[in-house]
Parts: sequence; structure tokens; C-alpha cells
Amino acid sequence: MVQQILFIIVAGGAFAYATKQFLQIRQTILLGKDEVVEGDTSERWRNVLLVAFGQKKMFKRWLPALFHLFIYVAFLFTQIELIEIFIDGV
Repeated sequence: MVQQILFIIVAGGAFAYATKQFLQIRQTILLGKDEVVEGDTSERWRNVLLVAFGQKKMFKRWLPALFHLFIYVAFLFTQIELIEIFIDGV
């Protein structure tokens, strides 16, 4: 029981610190001026999905793309595992 309470306190502190840092970065970003974005919204979202999440540009050369895919998938697995560890800690 004591370990769970300590885990929650440490995790809460980490989340508080991360939130503080996030808000500082957000405040800095909001200093910029608004920009009018033109073009097809669905095409822009399609590009976001293909380039950012699908790693489209990485797959032009197959060997580096394969190694990058391994790292990308391993990162996703570690994040899922991290969520499971956090739930077990609570």
C-alpha cells in the first residue's frame, strides 16, 4: 500500500512538472501571429496521416526504411508497455 501511494505521489509530481513545461511551450507558441491556411482540408489531413503517422517519406529507400520501421514499431510497443506499467503501479 505504501508503494502505491509513493508511486502515485511521484507520478503526480512528474505529471505536474510535465504540464508546467507543456504550458510554457504553449505560451511561447501562442506568441506567434495567426496565419490563414488555404487549400483542401481533407488533403492536408491525408498528408498528416501519411507523412507523420505513416512515415511515408522514410520508405523511399527500403533498407533504412526497414530499420526505421523496426524502431518505430518498438517505440509503439514500449509506449503500450509503459501504460501497462503505470496501471500496475496504481
